[in-house]
Amino acid sequence: MKIKIDYGQRIQKALELLNGGAMLVMSQPTAVRNSDVHHNYRQESFLHYLTGLEEASAALFLNS
Repeated sequence: MKIKIDYGQRIQKALELLNGGAMLVMSQPTAVRNSDVHHNYRQESFLHYLTGLEEASAALFLNS
């Protein structure tokens, strides 16, 4: 059974908590070690929680 996550509800709650402020959340860059070893990409936790995005070079800007 797959659980459907309501990302819109999560974003609405974050906007409420901002209370007139703004927030910018950026994804982590891809990691290369020893000039040639690529690591599996892991999204920044807060950005993933709010959006579900898995891609690198993503950003979320919220302004309440």
